[in-house]
Amino acid sequence: MFDSTTTSTLQISNGDQLLAINDEDVTILHNKDVVELLEEIPVKKNTTMTYWRPSTNSVTVVKFCLYCSGEIIRARFIDASTYPVTPDWIKDQFRVVVFNKQLTNLFMQHLEIQRNRIVFKELSSTEPWKKPCDFAECRFLEERRIESKGMIAFYIRRYSTIFKNKEKKYLHVPDDGTLGLVDEISKSSEFELIPAQLNAFLVMKERSTNRCMKLEGDEGTFVGINVKHIRNIGDEFRFQLSRCRKQCNSKLSTKNCVII
Repeated sequence: MFDSTTTSTLQISNGDQLLAINDEDVTILHNKDVVELLEEIPVKKNTTMTYWRPSTNSVTVVKFCLYCSGEIIRARFIDASTYPVTPDWIKDQFRVVVFNKQLTNLFMQHLEIQRNRIVFKELSSTEPWKKPCDFAECRFLEERRIESKGMIAFYIRRYSTIFKNKEKKYLHVPDDGTLGLVDEISKSSEFELIPAQLNAFLVMKERSTNRCMKLEGDEGTFVGINVKHIRNIGDEFRFQLSRCRKQCNSKLSTKNCVII
């Protein structure tokens, strides 16, 4: 893409890795889904692409607007900024997520009465039009941090609940592998999401131990697995990834609610 008014070009090189489009994480999407996201970018709307160049060990954020010139769609660049990949949490990388067990109506929820417990239960409502991200007990705030390993960049994640009184509790995995909530952010666990198949089933891995989340009954437990390739992992370890186009009702975030 290029801007004919300034003759500047968006210099994407071999080896560059696209991280996000309009703050939507694409590192865990299949190539086909990423292409669909690019094709959905409307003309005359400001757009942001974030990519990582291994040779510079930095992340570049490019803001541009598409416009029509005859029958050709071109980009008008607004600005670009580059910052190094650091171990610090990037405070503006927030989005609201909902965890959904693969091919089921089971959603991760925090219990209002026992607030340190996490369970997977079916959603039920007298309002049939309600979507998963309308349920406050199912929404979690995802905070992402970019890290690099060799020639690949990826996001490390941690999660907190969203209570009506704005109190936050953070997901943590103790030594026994059970999933619970803690009050202090310093004691929270860090996670990676790993694509298990091309159709966007995901495995959630605790970073410090390499244990993966397994659904047993209505509780998620992190256990070690002896599988050489992540695609061969059992269904009890798999979760779905889909995009919810409507905005979440949470005032803590105006980002799209992503159902994981």
